[in-house]
Amino acid sequence: NSLTVEGRAPVSLGEHREIYEALKAHDAERAKRCAQTHINAAEHVTDIAEFVGGIDMRIQCSEELHRYGGPGRF
Repeated sequence: NSLTVEGRAPVSLGEHREIYEALKAHDAERAKRCAQTHINAAEHVTDIAEFVGGIDMRIQCSEELHRYGGPGRF
């Protein structure tokens, strides 16, 4: 869920407002573009968060390996 990424909620709200404004103006093409932009941004943010989370997990594992003397010593 992209909303769990720090700072994403206000950006997402702005994207929803853009979609709403386009719908209110009966501008289907703009609404479609805004919706697609929102979906793409959410997917991109989620992909980055998962990638960074994976890096964080590898760093934690590496630190624990060093702290406890290597594999098999946990």
